[in-house]
Amino acid sequence: MTGRRSSPMARYRRHRLNSFERRRDVLDSRFHRWRNRHHRRALVLLFSGVYLTGVTLSVVAVLREQANLLAVAAVLSLVACALWFTIRTLIRLEDMAPPEFLDEYELARQLRLRAATTHFYYAIGLVYAGIITFGSVWALDKGWAMRDLYDLTYTTGMTMFLIIGLIGAIPGLVLAWTLPDPTDPDLLFPYAD
Repeated sequence: MTGRRSSPMARYRRHRLNSFERRRDVLDSRFHRWRNRHHRRALVLLFSGVYLTGVTLSVVAVLREQANLLAVAAVLSLVACALWFTIRTLIRLEDMAPPEFLDEYELARQLRLRAATTHFYYAIGLVYAGIITFGSVWALDKGWAMRDLYDLTYTTGMTMFLIIGLIGAIPGLVLAWTLPDPTDPDLLFPYAD
């Protein structure tokens, strides 16, 4: 008698859940002393400030044609990436947990956060599509040089890229801001004797 094999989708879900649990186990061994609300909120504020400063500097660098500012913006983006990975480690990847891993409350919170960010994506996408489309036509009608038109398109596209990256980070940032402090000493220091 042969057993029925599970469907490819069921095997994929099981693989995804196992992979998530392995990654989370690895992350649990890092940054124990930072797993409190105060440190997480400080990192969220620092990340937001660094990220938005980098966006602003990149736009100014293109408009003023200053390579030094563009280099500073690149360094700030690397710092923002390091801060983002630290935040995701502190929230233990809860913003991207598979549904099978979450309880009912956590799943509802995750779906609410994703729905909110989807609305931001649509709004920002429509605004920037309008700027690129109608702004380019308006600029050509006004007799702008091709270089100015390239600057408009590049700056609009780059800021859209960077802002959409920030919008994608919203669920993780909200979780880092709102998750309660762990009260169980085993959660804070699992390997302490």
